[in-house]
Order: sequence, then C-alpha cells, then structure tokens
Amino acid sequence: MWDTASGLGTAFILLCVLTGPSDAFSAPSVAPKYRDLGRWLFPLSPSGGAPPGARGVMGPAFQLRGSVSRGTGVWMQAEGGTGAKRVVIVGGGIGGLCVAGRLAKARPDWRITILEKNEKAGGRLDTVEVGDGAYRFDTGPTLLLAPDIYRQTFEAMGSRLEDHVELVRVDPSYRVFSPDATNFTASTCLLDMKNQLEEIEEGGFRGFLRYMEEACVNYVRGFNSRPFLSKDNSLLDYANIDNLLLLRDFDPANLVQTHSERLSRFFKTEKLRAIMSFQNLYVGLAPHTAPALFSLLQYLEIVEGIHYPIGGFAKVREGLLSVLAGLNVEVRYGAEVSRIIHSGGGGFLTGGS
Repeated sequence: MWDTASGLGTAFILLCVLTGPSDAFSAPSVAPKYRDLGRWLFPLSPSGGAPPGARGVMGPAFQLRGSVSRGTGVWMQAEGGTGAKRVVIVGGGIGGLCVAGRLAKARPDWRITILEKNEKAGGRLDTVEVGDGAYRFDTGPTLLLAPDIYRQTFEAMGSRLEDHVELVRVDPSYRVFSPDATNFTASTCLLDMKNQLEEIEEGGFRGFLRYMEEACVNYVRGFNSRPFLSKDNSLLDYANIDNLLLLRDFDPANLVQTHSERLSRFFKTEKLRAIMSFQNLYVGLAPHTAPALFSLLQYLEIVEGIHYPIGGFAKVREGLLSVLAGLNVEVRYGAEVSRIIHSGGGGFLTGGS
C-alpha cells in the first residue's frame, strides 16, 4: 500500500502499457522518458531502475518507488511504440481517487481505470443515512484537519475544493470531560483558554503558549523540510545547510522523546498532559509511544482549526468523483481483484470485471 503524499489515503497502483511491440525496453532506457512522472507521482529509486527480478503487469517493470513493501510496489512497464497507455488502479479509496485525478490531469491522453470491489468509492470515508435521509452518520472521518492539503489536491486536478465542498470551522472544537468535573473546552479564544488552563494548573497558560510555539515549528517547518518533501530519500536531503539552519528552531529531541515525556517540560499535571496528547489516538498511537513530533496535531486543531464539510464527509468523496468524471477517469464498482498473475510474456488481473 502506498501513501499518495496528499495525506488522504493509500492505493496500490499498477501503471502498465497495453499497446506497442511485445519486446519491452530495459528499465535504464525507459527511465529518462518517465523520470518527470516519477518525480511527480512517486519518488524514483536511487538507481533509477527496478529491483532485481521485478515484473510488471505486462512484463519487465520499471519501479518508481525506492522500496517494496510486503511484496507489493508501484511499477511502470514501458514498451516501444506510441500507442495509448492505460493505468489500472486497484482500490477506489481516497488515495486511489486522488492518484487517479492527479495522473489524469498530468496525462490526459492516458486511459485510467479504477477497480473498486465495493458498490461505492471512498474506502473508509462513508456515510450511513436512516429515516429516508432524515439522519446521516459519518462512519469514517468525523473531523477535517489541514484543509489546505485538500485544496492543494483539488487544485492539482484542475479544480477547487470550494466548488464541491462547503467547509465550516467548528468552534469550540470539542469538550473534554473529567471525573472531577474540571472539564476543558478547546477554543480559539485565548481568554477562554487562559481561564480554563489556569483553573486546572497554575501557570498552565504560559506552558500552553510555549507548547504551541514548539508545535508550530514541528508542523510548519517540519512539513516544509527537505527530509519530509524528499522524492528519493537521498543523503543530501538530510546532510545540507537548510537542515542545519532548521536546528535553530527545531529541537531534535522531538524525534526521540515520547509525547508524554516532552509534555512534562510544559505542564506539571497529568490532566493537562492528557488533554494535550489524546489526539495521538487519531493515528492509532498512544502518548507514551508516539514521538513528541506529534504535537503538530494540537497545533492543527487549536491554531488552524477543526473543520467539517456541510452534508458530511461524503461530500468530499462526491467532489473527487465529480472531478474524475470531468477528467474521463473510469470507475468500475463490484470489481474485486483477487490476485495478479504475471509471467515473462505479460500478465493480467483476476477477479475483476
């Protein structure tokens, strides 16, 4: 499974050429032709070629990613000739939809098909309606963080998020209930935050401001650092003057300390440390095991805000599908792929329509 780099999900993508001479070029000779696409979609492997013995859906493969996970990967098989290219994306989750849209915008002459085993796309992003639509429940994501990433994704497909989804900022964001009745309401109003934090812990507001300053660096500087944006994970992405300058603001201890350990620098009480770290559960981590870098979640919630799409998260899925339709991307439902059969002469998917 491969992250789309948009933060919106994963997809297993098979990039294959369906026409052209039967003899495929070798990976090194194909690499220059698709190097720009590789940089845009997935990082190139350091050698620019496929791992030894790798095979594509139609024959010898050119790998666009530097490593293989659980025996799977993302390959482009390229053959001679100028015939139409076809892309098959297995899985119509948010990751699959986003990759399809980005690729269709970049390569409008390619035929792109998404194979989705369910009767609707979106993966975990789903909505259940009861009472003839009178009540609607999101069964996947229930809050939207970092809306700029969503905007960038739609823009990369030649559209705008605002043309498909109406977002509202939720304020207050949420309320945390405690057994001793000292509840906490996350708010964008600093006066409200000061009164609540000082009630829980003397000096808690000063600690909160220091904590938000560090969380801001972790998110804003971290997400724009060369290691995070690296396309090929090269040594130069880590050993460079930019990273040395980054150390003026960023404390590397955030990478090795747990979130719980780091929070003890800012808050004395276990209650405030819990309030500022339960968000780690969003990504399936516990505060005592998550790296301190995850303070960026609190920055996103409190500073940039929690948003919600009017009409439910299904509106995000519907917006993506609308964009894909305009880009002539085909989505096949009920098309489960059970396995990929390949041999020296080519290959095909089984289980799909």
